Amino acid sequence: MRALVPVLQRSDGAWVGWHGSAGVQHEPFEHDGISQVPVDLSEEEVDGFYHGFCNGTLWPLYHDAIVAPEFHRHWWRPYARVNERYAEGAAEVLRDGDVAWVQDYQLQLVPSMLRDRRPVATVGFYLHIPFPPIEIFSRLPWRREIVEGLLGADVVAFQTRRSADNFARAARRYGGAESVGRRDLRWQGRLVHLQPAPIAIDTAQFEELAASPEVQERAAALLHELGGVEHLILGVDRLDYTKGIDLRLKAFAGLLENHPDDKRRFAFVQLAVPSREHVPAYQQLRMEIEQLVGRINGDHGEAGWTPVSYLYRSLPLEELVAYYVAADVMLVTPLRDGMNLVAKEYVASRAGGDGVLVLSEFAGAAEQLRSGVIVNPYDVDGVTGALEFATSMTRRQQRARMRRLQRTVREEDVFAWADQCLSTLEMPVIGAELRQALATAAEAPVLVVAADYDGTLAPIVADPAAAAPHGPALDALVALAGIDGVEAMIVSGRSREALASLAGAPEGVVLVGSHGAEWPDGSLDGEDPARLVEELAAVADRYEGTLLEAKPAGAALHYREARSPGDAAAAAREVGARHGARVIDGKLVVELLLGSADKGEAIRRVRERAGAAAVVFFGDDTTDEDVFATLDDGDVGVKVGGGDTRARFRVDDPEGVAAALQWLAEARG
Repeated sequence: MRALVPVLQRSDGAWVGWHGSAGVQHEPFEHDGISQVPVDLSEEEVDGFYHGFCNGTLWPLYHDAIVAPEFHRHWWRPYARVNERYAEGAAEVLRDGDVAWVQDYQLQLVPSMLRDRRPVATVGFYLHIPFPPIEIFSRLPWRREIVEGLLGADVVAFQTRRSADNFARAARRYGGAESVGRRDLRWQGRLVHLQPAPIAIDTAQFEELAASPEVQERAAALLHELGGVEHLILGVDRLDYTKGIDLRLKAFAGLLENHPDDKRRFAFVQLAVPSREHVPAYQQLRMEIEQLVGRINGDHGEAGWTPVSYLYRSLPLEELVAYYVAADVMLVTPLRDGMNLVAKEYVASRAGGDGVLVLSEFAGAAEQLRSGVIVNPYDVDGVTGALEFATSMTRRQQRARMRRLQRTVREEDVFAWADQCLSTLEMPVIGAELRQALATAAEAPVLVVAADYDGTLAPIVADPAAAAPHGPALDALVALAGIDGVEAMIVSGRSREALASLAGAPEGVVLVGSHGAEWPDGSLDGEDPARLVEELAAVADRYEGTLLEAKPAGAALHYREARSPGDAAAAAREVGARHGARVIDGKLVVELLLGSADKGEAIRRVRERAGAAAVVFFGDDTTDEDVFATLDDGDVGVKVGGGDTRARFRVDDPEGVAAALQWLAEARG
């Protein structure tokens, strides 16, 4: 939960949670700029809710029932009761416009309970552990209650796509939800968005620590203490049966057996962080692992060399990073894990760009870190083979893989993760009906997504030459352009040259200028506008504060800064009438277009060429009504801002356009 602290500090947020002491009452207080709202739990509630249902039922069940889960009614009742207490605490501090972001499997009933108390609230839920396949989840006697609890959220986010898909199947079967598009469910008249959002780390923090002289010196000292081995293999885990530590140790023993003459080249350090020490099953697990470590050291150890070093304790962050720096192989082989941030921490700590990550295919991190050496942790011989491969790689091979891994953890750090989750939670402001229409359009085999520029992808500004695009809106359009079956376009009254200059020639996005008259292939619908431009320039000279914009198929007179705007506009219209131009009255601009092209015809032309089944178009001006008039029932027209329109939907501004495009990209992807 450390990742949430900067998010709450930045947003003036409140943390509603248990303070960690049973039977003790606390008043609300503030700490580190965060309002703390304690939830008081009795010893009986902690026992039944946390030790019982959370750790004895949900934890093993959600981790593929590696250990058999227990199902007890006397555990379920305190689970429901404690969730009610959390919902009550959150409802007391939730204000209009706030976002409630509920965290993890302990609180799966809270979203629905909170919605009952605050029907108009925006509620998100993030599951930090895997959501199991339906064949496993169906064993839970309270499966319907859990599903309906989660469906109370607007957005339910998961570590992986697989978990999101697993929940969608459970929601359809046990909650009666209906699928809308690829990532939405309709339940009780509401849309619930399912979002894969892999959690991340503060990459810069680990990079800085790893490069510090103190950590570098400590890493060198660790290698010296281990006898100067050639290959240090590292494992870092909470002591838990889901981590597969025993199988990992057996795989390392296999490596030693394969190298009887030079096994002293290798050493394995396993850091095991204490976990649930009072639980008998965990006490038994600790004893079994320690016995296995003793057996391997007894079978293979020699004077001055111990093959396995086993540390059962927590380490300060600087010491942990020193181990990451010292180890040239990181062995991350859980039997099932929601994400596993240790894998990302190791990658971020490899300042020299070398090292090898051996990663379980059943860790959520494997969806992102595909350049690691991916293994099946149950296949002991296969993991041994991966260790052989990892320790025989050249530095060049290591760096090629590590470069790709480091690019991922830098681009997708904890701050990007938080922004992704929170921006998705803010998306419901675009309206449930629009979200549903976008989700439906996203299912089209071929989809055209197009937008006007000024007032749509960019805010209206006094100087048209300074109309910079709204970054998130343009980024979302570029993201859509990169998805198979999507034709992304900007269709504007500006010339293509001006569009490319302002928008930066966005990758994959087709630019159509001059209201559909100017195309990327160089074709131009219209006559030579030289004489028209000359006469309109005379109008601009006559009326102070006006601005002439010449275009390949016409011209425009901007009069938003003019002292006599009405007279200037009238004079421009007269010029257009003399030349038989199409006169278009925009927002404080008169555009004169030679030829018959319009934006509606441009979209029709692209739809026909691409064989598109659906069109999504965003526009703010009168010229965009030509597109809205051509759209079919399965298309989505979105008017930006006020005014009469033929579009079915509205958003307020380019920020709303960004939210809708992001939603569409998520639904399509």
